[in-house]
Amino acid sequence: MSKESTNKSQVSKKPQTYNLKFLDLFLKKMKWSIPEFADKVDMTKAAVYHWFKVDDMQLTTLHNAFDKIGYEVIFSMEMPNMDENIKIEIDPKDDIDTKPRKRLNFLRSALYDNDIDQNRLARKLGIDVETIDYWFRHDKCYISYFFRIAKFTGMKLKVDIRPVKKEDFLHK
Repeated sequence: MSKESTNKSQVSKKPQTYNLKFLDLFLKKMKWSIPEFADKVDMTKAAVYHWFKVDDMQLTTLHNAFDKIGYEVIFSMEMPNMDENIKIEIDPKDDIDTKPRKRLNFLRSALYDNDIDQNRLARKLGIDVETIDYWFRHDKCYISYFFRIAKFTGMKLKVDIRPVKKEDFLHK
């Protein structure tokens, strides 16, 4: 093996994103680098790079970051019949619902609508049912669990990123 081929194999590549692919696509669509995004959401570059390295982040952190730039991220989970899983809008729309909502209502509804028992789900995910109760009580969860739940249940996870109406954003 030549020295040149050894060096090429040791070069680290940007981690592949699966759970945060929607965030990667959003940054590309906005033409923002990770440092630019970090600056806009008032976070350190290291924190944002860490999200991509581990391909995960807290849902509350995601919402707080997007609130700072005037966007909202809405997750939904449905049985497969959708054409597109990721939708990103750059221009504000007047018909956006800006009512406060619990972040995990979509997950609670999807589990209920599809008759998925939390005990069975916890076993499949390798966690305690108390962890799932904690998610709903505190409205907090790591995003990677959404993808794991979708895979286990056969549902499709949809990520919708859209701007908040400017007047609503200015009054926050």
